[in-house]
Amino acid sequence: MKFTIADKEFEIQPAKTRSVIAIEAKLGKSIAKMQEDFSFTDIVEIVAIALNQADPEVNRDWVEENTGVKDIEIFNGVITHFLAQTK
Repeated sequence: MKFTIADKEFEIQPAKTRSVIAIEAKLGKSIAKMQEDFSFTDIVEIVAIALNQADPEVNRDWVEENTGVKDIEIFNGVITHFLAQTK
């Protein structure tokens, strides 16, 4: 699924196992536990990993420098698709 963030288009695919392991390691909690305690930092970290999977040149620093709270709806869409969650 395509998402445009900071005038850049990304083709986001469901997370690879490596990405899920990286998310859990960086956040210090399982994917299942995230819904109980979900911070903006968690959102940024997951979006950064999703975007990095789509474009290896994009990292958390890029997300922090090029996005803002105004992008929260797009972030939610990216996370939902990336983690293959149903609404």
